[in-house]
Amino acid sequence: MKKRAVVATMASLALAGVMCVGFAACGGESAKSIKGEEVTAEQWDAAFENEELYQNFKLEIENETVITMGDIKVTIDATGELLYADQKTYTTQKAKTSVKGDLPAGAGYSDGTVESEYYVDETGETTKYIAKKDGAWAYVEQGSGMDHYTSAMEELEFLIDQAGSLDFEDYEYSTEHNGYVEKDAEEGDLIVIKFKDGKLKAMYVEQSGTEGPASMSMTGSYVITYGGQSVTLPTVA
Repeated sequence: MKKRAVVATMASLALAGVMCVGFAACGGESAKSIKGEEVTAEQWDAAFENEELYQNFKLEIENETVITMGDIKVTIDATGELLYADQKTYTTQKAKTSVKGDLPAGAGYSDGTVESEYYVDETGETTKYIAKKDGAWAYVEQGSGMDHYTSAMEELEFLIDQAGSLDFEDYEYSTEHNGYVEKDAEEGDLIVIKFKDGKLKAMYVEQSGTEGPASMSMTGSYVITYGGQSVTLPTVA
C-alpha cells in the first residue's frame, strides 16, 4: 500500500517535499486515550455513510510535527476546533513553530505563533467566508496557508478519505491501539479508527518518513462530538 499523507487543510506544512498535517483538540480527550468499540460490518458502513450523523458536530484535532535535517530541527504544534451546525462552520486554529539550528534562507520556517479565526457560510447558493480584516469581520476570498478557509464538513470528509480504503474487511481490531488498524499498513504509517455507540468517534495518526536529507514524524488526534453545537454568524460591516 502506498504511504499516505494525512493532510488537514488548516495547517498543511511542507519541507523538502515532505507533507505533514496539523490541527487540534482544545483541552478535550485525545484520540489515543479513547478505547474504541468493536463493530460489525453493517455498523462500520453506517457510521461512514449515514449523512444524518454529520449535520451537527464538533471536530477537535491535535497535532505535533517534527522535521529534522542534519542539525536543524523544526517542531510545529498545531491546534484548532471546528463547529458545524445548520450548514455553518466556526473555526479557531493556532500553529506554534519552534526552530533549532540555522535554517537556510527562504526555508519558510521561523519561531512564532500564528492564530486564525473564521466562519464558513454554506446556507446560500454560494459559499461565503468571513474573517477578521483590519479588526472587523468581513467577507474574504479563499486563500492559502492559514488563510485557507475550509468548512468542518469538508475537513472531516477529507480526513476520512485519507484514512485508506475504508472497506471493513481491510481492517482488524487492535487491542494494542484500542481501535481498528489496516491489515497491510506500512511501517511508519499508523492510522487507528475508533468507534463509540456505533459512530465514528476518533482517529489517531502516527506517521514518519524521509525525503532526501529531511525526515519527518507526525502524531495527530482527531475527535468528533455529535450534536449540541450552534454557530451564529457575526455581523459583517
